[in-house]
Amino acid sequence: MRRYTKKRKTIKGRNKRSRHRYRHTRNKRGGVLDESAKNVVAKSIQNKSQALTNILQTYCSNPDNCLTLGHYGDYIKQFFDNFRNLSYVDNNALKRIGNTSANGLILQLPFKKDGYTAYTALKCSVNQTSDNLFYEYYVGKYFVNTYIKKFPLFLETYDCYEFYNVNMWQQLINFSNNKSFPPNFNIQNFVRRVNVDENDMSMFEESCVKNKLFCILIQYFDKFYDFEKKFLKEYDSIKYDLFNLLYQIYFVLCYLNDKYTHYDLHPGNVFLYKPYDGDKCILMRYHRNNVVYEFKSEYIVKVIDYGRNFFDNGKVKSGDIIHNYICGKPKCEPDCGYDYGYASIASNTQNPEDFYWINPEVPNRSHDIRMFVKDYMEDFFYDNLKIKIQYDEDYGTPEDMTDIPKTFNNIFSVRKFLESYIPAYNLDKNKKKYGNWTVAATMDIYDDGREYDFKVV
Repeated sequence: MRRYTKKRKTIKGRNKRSRHRYRHTRNKRGGVLDESAKNVVAKSIQNKSQALTNILQTYCSNPDNCLTLGHYGDYIKQFFDNFRNLSYVDNNALKRIGNTSANGLILQLPFKKDGYTAYTALKCSVNQTSDNLFYEYYVGKYFVNTYIKKFPLFLETYDCYEFYNVNMWQQLINFSNNKSFPPNFNIQNFVRRVNVDENDMSMFEESCVKNKLFCILIQYFDKFYDFEKKFLKEYDSIKYDLFNLLYQIYFVLCYLNDKYTHYDLHPGNVFLYKPYDGDKCILMRYHRNNVVYEFKSEYIVKVIDYGRNFFDNGKVKSGDIIHNYICGKPKCEPDCGYDYGYASIASNTQNPEDFYWINPEVPNRSHDIRMFVKDYMEDFFYDNLKIKIQYDEDYGTPEDMTDIPKTFNNIFSVRKFLESYIPAYNLDKNKKKYGNWTVAATMDIYDDGREYDFKVV
């Protein structure tokens, strides 16, 4: 029997061209692009990179604002491979930020690509007993970062790095102390990225022997001011913002009360970020229990230094880390890493009063009102409002959940106090300062789990 098959219809010349194109996109071994196809792919990648550069230069001329406030922050991180590719660092523009402190030195690392620059900060230890930076990295990366888009209070933690050896660490310390780096300096020759798995807790034991070799890469801000210095030097201006600045802190701490305690919240660890130059401000609206607390502010408050924090991210608690992965581990002996940056959090958990009630095994809703202990803060509240501050010692206090009028015993009493004064205060002092200022943006922050909403006016 004769078989009939249906002929495939073709358009004249198509099959020939298709075969020709196919042959030029594969080599003889099959599956590998030839040079012409590679050029097409490379050009496509280059075009996408240039398009992203154009977007960033147009909409993110201030990368600090985009990384902190806008939706383009993710594009910046994507553009620089999430700040993991140190080949993008402009080593000629690298410099130290501020003075070397007891807990570390900070270097400004500018990432530059296709004419666009974004800044980061590399925080490094200065000695073996400085607060352990790996612990600070873990808190930042796996707890604080989960709230970055909900609350503008925190800095983002990008990555963890370590020096290749002690000699490299010492050289960088010397360079930074002299405030100069040699012409051929390249940060890639000194540090390498540590690939950290959130579930691999063995790194905590390693952090004991490598404490001074660890660095963390964190968010950087240009217009970043120490709260204490601002208060003391510019009191006549900052007093108009004081209640609102404090509310930015205690709104968040109350929301996180059973999941987070900073345990080192003094004015030196509170900074003020100014997003806009001149007489421009943000209209901030904090939504709590269907009530909106609204005020204008030229500053966004940022809390830094997470090396002594209590946290509970739903997977692991700081107390679990201390007892299961630091205390009792051979590399962390003696005394639960006392000599390796864990003195303030590990060795005093049984007797927290011996170290100013710092006990990151548990939350403490009273400890973080410490920033009111400073004389100038006490004087301000007592002289103006006859408010008394209840605090056990200069550096810490046991938890006290009692609610006494005109007394600060815990973060909830602070929030209650601020909410009772904010409306009248803003009609008076806040209005005097910002009456003629331009509102550059609005920001809505919520207590129901939503991400904050930032809009440029």
